[in-house]
Amino acid sequence: MSYIIFCIGISDPRQEYFDKLTTMTLQLVKAVASINYVECMEKLSHAERIRAYIDEHIHEAITLQTLSDNLHLSKSHIERVYHEKYEMSPIKYATNKKVQSASILLVHTNISIEELSQMFSFYDAANFSKCFKKVFSISPTKYRKLNR
Repeated sequence: MSYIIFCIGISDPRQEYFDKLTTMTLQLVKAVASINYVECMEKLSHAERIRAYIDEHIHEAITLQTLSDNLHLSKSHIERVYHEKYEMSPIKYATNKKVQSASILLVHTNISIEELSQMFSFYDAANFSKCFKKVFSISPTKYRKLNR
């Protein structure tokens, strides 16, 4: 059966299955991580709450304004307390986390760079590639080729 599928030009069904399974696994991990989210958040410092919010919403666009709106803290307070604890801005952390998460998918799936940029809410593929290169000093395409 797979020989027939391959001959008529359809991509390897095992890879498509793996890609779908990977996407579903990411959704499951996100759902599990949100369990008791509110209860856990109440016990954390402001900086820890900011990081937890970013980790929970890694697939969304994250700005100081969205952090402020959702955590009910001022933008300047968010920047100050986060930098005091982690020695980087929350936006830099979010970008690095998105790029690192995408790098895993680059190596283990055939998800396109365009799709990854959308999955992690980058403005476009060019913006994603620029951010990726800042973190890894190599383009996403070269990273994929070198790490497969």
